[in-house]
Formats: sequence, C-alpha cells, structure tokens
Amino acid sequence: MNHRGIAEIGALVGDETRSRTLVALMSGLALLAGELARLSNVSAGTISSHLSKLVKGRLLKVDAQGKHRYYRLAGPKVATLLETFGTLVRLPEVLTPNPRVPGDMCYARTCYSHLAGYLAV
Repeated sequence: MNHRGIAEIGALVGDETRSRTLVALMSGLALLAGELARLSNVSAGTISSHLSKLVKGRLLKVDAQGKHRYYRLAGPKVATLLETFGTLVRLPEVLTPNPRVPGDMCYARTCYSHLAGYLAV
C-alpha cells in the first residue's frame, strides 16, 4: 500500500471546500463550476483552484460541452471513499437537514449503484 498516495488523497479530501464540493457531486450529476462555487460558498476563482486540484488528483473528471465544463466524481470508488469517511464522522446529537437537499433525499437516496443518505450511514 502506498502511504504517500493515501496522504495525498487525504489532503485533497481533508480540505473543507473540496470535501463540500465532492459531497455535492455524490448525487451522480455533473455540475458547472459556478454551481459548485455556490454550493460550497466560495468565489468562482477559489472553486476553480480547488477543482483543478481534484481533477489532477483523479477524484473528479471534467467534461467539456461547448464553452461549459461539467465536473463529476471520477467514479464509484470516489463515492465509496467519501461514504467510508462518512462512517467515521461523529454524527451530531440531533441531525439537522441540509437546506439544499430535500428532506427525503437527506434520509435516503441512491449514489451510483448503492444506497446513500442517513439511512445508509
């Protein structure tokens, strides 16, 4: 096992803005940089830097369609990694729903080929 590779991925995922960005893409949808900036509460310039690092780190893929660039998780292994990290996170005493995600979607949804949301965790 390559400890340097693990540390590099950990550093990419460990940044709060990048982790918010990755979680925003867990639905399987590809999103524009502007949408990811809004969801991550950062400027367009800031998200651009983070997206570049995530693409270089092979956690995201980018698809160009005309002048638009759509970002998505690089594959189901990235989603599994994020969900595995999620199982290690201590849940708050009272679960507060994410205002950007409909209530039912927070509770249970699918991500790639498996169950996700609070039910899955």
